[in-house]
Amino acid sequence: TTLAGMQLLVIDDHPIVRKGMVAALHQLQPSVDVLEASDGAQGLEILEAHVRIKAVLIDLEMQPLGGIPTIRQIRQMQPALPVLVVAGSEDPADYQAAVAAGADGYCPKSAGLRTMLQALRQVLDGAPYVPDFIRHPPVQTGPGPL
Repeated sequence: TTLAGMQLLVIDDHPIVRKGMVAALHQLQPSVDVLEASDGAQGLEILEAHVRIKAVLIDLEMQPLGGIPTIRQIRQMQPALPVLVVAGSEDPADYQAAVAAGADGYCPKSAGLRTMLQALRQVLDGAPYVPDFIRHPPVQTGPGPL
């Protein structure tokens, strides 16, 4: 999927992270139109006002309206709109909660920009994106022989 001319929405309460994601998207595709929101409520307002948005990239931990309730509301507004969670957490419970709320993919911020862009393209193509920490969980080692 090419991002040329596409309108995206980034919802993250950390300005540095949000600006970094916008810069990365512009570096990859200068003609991409990226709208920004600092929390879920602002993101929902932008989504209502801009009908051309093709995907949402959203953080989970935000105040006052966090990622999970925002994802649920996005699903009610636009059931088919691709939603990619880009979160600091690598907790399987957060992944499960995001998917249960309706997220199409989950990319940890530690994965880097290349992985985030791959995840975005995948959800835009209609395929879920499952992060490595879910696909390849660390091997649990118990106590060795006594």
